[in-house]
This record gives sequence, structure tokens and C-alpha cells, in this order.
Amino acid sequence: MAFENININSAVWPGLKWLLLPTVPRRPWFAPENTSASAPPKARQTPPRRVPPEPSPSRSARSAWRPAPQEDWPDVWRKCFAETRAGRVVWTYWELGEDLYRRPDAHRREFFQRLLKDLNHPGGTHTFFPVCLSNVSQNAHAEESESDFAPNPDVFWSALKKLDARGLVIFGEKALKAAGLGRALHTFDMIRQRGLSVWHLPDVHTASDIRYYGGILEFLRTALHDAARAARQ
Repeated sequence: MAFENININSAVWPGLKWLLLPTVPRRPWFAPENTSASAPPKARQTPPRRVPPEPSPSRSARSAWRPAPQEDWPDVWRKCFAETRAGRVVWTYWELGEDLYRRPDAHRREFFQRLLKDLNHPGGTHTFFPVCLSNVSQNAHAEESESDFAPNPDVFWSALKKLDARGLVIFGEKALKAAGLGRALHTFDMIRQRGLSVWHLPDVHTASDIRYYGGILEFLRTALHDAARAARQ
């Protein structure tokens, strides 16, 4: 079954369309990384003896990440972004691109339906965006394999910025590596990356297990408390 011209979220979660409203509050829900006020400059009593050299331009360019212009994204990523609604928290996992465009998995769909329903957050809080997409043309008759799905971290993070995301929930080690964080992150840990709070959870197969579901739900209720509160205002 092809999902072209179908909303990216309703293709997999048709009953949860009300959770993903197109308009969301623009005020950030997270605390800035540096909230301390700048101290007033002190009067210089004596001139410095030496002036430190300016940083190398090439080094500064490497450390400052900038979103990739949307016109430079591959077509498959631009199409996916156009079908995605904005949200405060983006959810992703390795198989999401396949669920959206190829062979939706009923077990994963039911898991996320149940989880979002139990969280009971306002519309506009959550959205889904894949960490990897297929290089094969998105149509029902195209032949593909798992190797056809490839990540594009630069475009992925650029899309998160445009989706007005303030948080990212990643399920599974494979998706975590595909996101290109550049650092290790244990399960149930959180880090700050490019202005977002990033949480790493077990893969969907483990998280949906009845033995672990309650713990996953309580963890997300605590972690996403501020996001839900901001969406209600």
C-alpha cells in the first residue's frame, strides 16, 4: 500500500491525528543553557602586556554547526518534511521511515498509539520524524532492502529546527548512532544537543514489552513534563 499524498503521521497513527496540530506555541519550554546574567565589565587598571591570538577561522567554522538550507536537502527528505507537522517533542526510531512509507508494522503502531494516549499531552506536543529514509523512490512497487535506508544527520537536525522542536526522543541504539550525536549516551540518559534535550530509550521492541511499558511511561511523564505544560499555555 502506498502512502504518497497521505499525511505522514496519519499514515501510521490514523487515530492520533488530533495529537499533532499544525500550530504550536513558539515560546521555548526548556531553560536556556546559559541563564546567568552577564557581569558588568571591570575597569582595566593597566594595559595587558600581550594580546592572545584570535582563534583560527577554520577551527571556529568546524565548531559552529548551522542547519543545512532546505533547498539543498535530497528530494526524499524535503517530501517527508513537507508532510510532517510541527511539534515540541520529536520521536524517532530506526524503522520509522519504513513504517511511514513501506511496510507499516501494526505492533509498533499500537505501541505508540497506546503510549501517546496514556501520556495524554495536548495537541501540538508531539510529532514523528525519521532518522533515516530510503534512497529508493517512494512508491509501492519499488524494490528495496534494509540497506536502502540511510541516515542523513545533517538534514535530520536541520529538520528538527524547522519543526520548532525542543526535545528529541530516540528509541534504540541503532537510531541513536544514525542521529550522529557524536558522543555516547546510555539508555534513559539525557543530554543537550544543538539546543534540544535528547533522551535515549530502549528499542521499540523492548520498550513495548509489557514488563517494561510501565517504566517507560513513567519515565516519559517525568522527562516531558515541561513540554506538556508549555503546550497547555
